[in-house]
Amino acid sequence: MTSKRITLRHIWQYTTFPDKFTVLVLIAVPFWMCFDLFLDGQAVNKLARVIGPVCIIGMVIILWCYLLILYRQVRRAVAEEAE
Repeated sequence: MTSKRITLRHIWQYTTFPDKFTVLVLIAVPFWMCFDLFLDGQAVNKLARVIGPVCIIGMVIILWCYLLILYRQVRRAVAEEAE
């Protein structure tokens, strides 16, 4: 079984619009939270200073897991295409 290199064309071809939209949202939310928390000056109490970074780290972990699942889907589809 030969492994075929995954290109951007494969990623675009084998992911659906909801997948692409979800990835964009998962990328944008931590940046928005960071802007809202640190640049807007809303982190005035200790709880907000702790919960904000924890939520941002959680969103990054969720994004990483979602991308891993999508990568495995695309890799499986490319392997089936090569057969």
